[in-house]
Amino acid sequence: MGKFEDTSRIIANDFLQSILFIDDQAYQEEGDARNDLDPFEISKIFAKEQKICSVLNPTNEAELTNILHIAVKADVIVIDWRLDLQNDEPGDEESEDEEADVDDHRGAFTLKFIKQLFEDSMFINSGLKLIVIYTGETNLFDITDQVYEQVITVSEAVKGNFRVEGENFKILIAGKPSLATVRVREIKKQSKKYKELPSFILNEFAEMTSGLVSNVALSAISSVRKNSFKILQQYNKQMDPAFLSHRAMLPLPDDAGELLKDSIVNSFQAIIDYEKVEELCSFKHVRNWLDSHNFIEQQLKVQKKDLVLKKKDLKKWQQDGFHKTVDTIWTQQFPGIDLDQNKVQTRYRELHKNWNDYFFPEEFGGSEPNEKFSILTHHKSNFANPSYVPKLSLGAVVKGTKSNKYWLCIQQKCDSVRILDGEARRFLFLPLDEVSGNGKFNFLVEYETAYVKLQIDFSSHNLRTVKYKSNKDGMVIARRYGKSKKYFFHPIYFKSGSNRTIHQNYIWIMDLKDSHAQRAANHYASTLSRIGLDESEYLRRWAGNK
Repeated sequence: MGKFEDTSRIIANDFLQSILFIDDQAYQEEGDARNDLDPFEISKIFAKEQKICSVLNPTNEAELTNILHIAVKADVIVIDWRLDLQNDEPGDEESEDEEADVDDHRGAFTLKFIKQLFEDSMFINSGLKLIVIYTGETNLFDITDQVYEQVITVSEAVKGNFRVEGENFKILIAGKPSLATVRVREIKKQSKKYKELPSFILNEFAEMTSGLVSNVALSAISSVRKNSFKILQQYNKQMDPAFLSHRAMLPLPDDAGELLKDSIVNSFQAIIDYEKVEELCSFKHVRNWLDSHNFIEQQLKVQKKDLVLKKKDLKKWQQDGFHKTVDTIWTQQFPGIDLDQNKVQTRYRELHKNWNDYFFPEEFGGSEPNEKFSILTHHKSNFANPSYVPKLSLGAVVKGTKSNKYWLCIQQKCDSVRILDGEARRFLFLPLDEVSGNGKFNFLVEYETAYVKLQIDFSSHNLRTVKYKSNKDGMVIARRYGKSKKYFFHPIYFKSGSNRTIHQNYIWIMDLKDSHAQRAANHYASTLSRIGLDESEYLRRWAGNK
């Protein structure tokens, strides 16, 4: 392993806490020697690695279903392929013929369990998941194929050597110690002794999270986890009287919740600040990341000449920035030719327009990293849970169902809540223009599998007000219609230029982060305060006024 992989492994090890084993052979005094699992030995081995390890042995399908609710919370799930369980459905006892044909049913319960996991919203939204199928069966190639065929019915996935992987999960097929005696080399190599499991699991999980951005995120999560008790110590029940006193003295008592929420969020921020997780993307770690990947030589056009960029030049760029790097490389590759700094600055300003992904390794299979990172930094709704129902307020981006026009709500939060039940209120919207090519834009949205570039139109004459009626909670809530998975805001009315009443719904697209939405609202407010006057063109042009 390289230095970067070592760092990623340490961070992943700090994060991993809970390992769940599911095996019907556990705790059995007499069982199939090939599929045997010793829960006591397993627990001791993982305890030595400071991991919480649970070993459960379901005896029927109902118990396996109950385990599902625990499995979605575990960091790693290890499950046997052959689960000989009783079916609890009445009148569904297996006949002798079915029992004789049991080989055809191997893996049936495990496959069903995996499918149920992928259909569970908590599993889907709980982050990266590692599943290990730990089996004494020898047909590992066939098991891999069956797992892949099952997974692709519920999620996008690719198949590798004894593994099935997706964007946020990895399923591995590994052999129990009994497979060490088989003759097929690939199968024998895939056999894992009990004492090898912690390292095997850690390496595979670290491979999933080994990245600059993911290392910082994982370290931040671990920091909050480790300090959760400290947070509860600070925000304890003894604070209730003080909070209620604060709440009672407010003109609008419900505003007290916002203060408490902000205080807790700031505590999370303080924990992460003191842990200095940002140091994990310092130049030292960036250099190690670059060393761990392969890059082809690329060209950077400056002053009509192509500067050749090698890995050492990418490192220098990361350490010294664009201008110093260009100066150094130019001197090395074009000695005796003067470098026009004005042209360098122009190239720097326009670099994003023909960005060639200079820091995109050959082996990376992802796509659109700049778009995805942009969305990550701007969108608040990335983290909405499945039960979240959109509310109309500052930062909501919507799209008209008839006009196909995008709009940004700039109604301040205080004017978006505590509306009387059934009261009609106008909400303010700024138009968002779709941008194509290299035109300037403010942010991106992902709509129907495509990225849409949007620029805010701050013209006051294009501002739109749309009237909505609040619900009993004092807010304007989106709702779904029929089988649609989209959320809609339904206005009371919408008037066109000809004053005809047109009924149009607005599709909720996403929510901007609070700071970005507030910046847009502030910028619009500043356009209203500018002074418009007539003056001599001679004076205006000499003054440089726009």
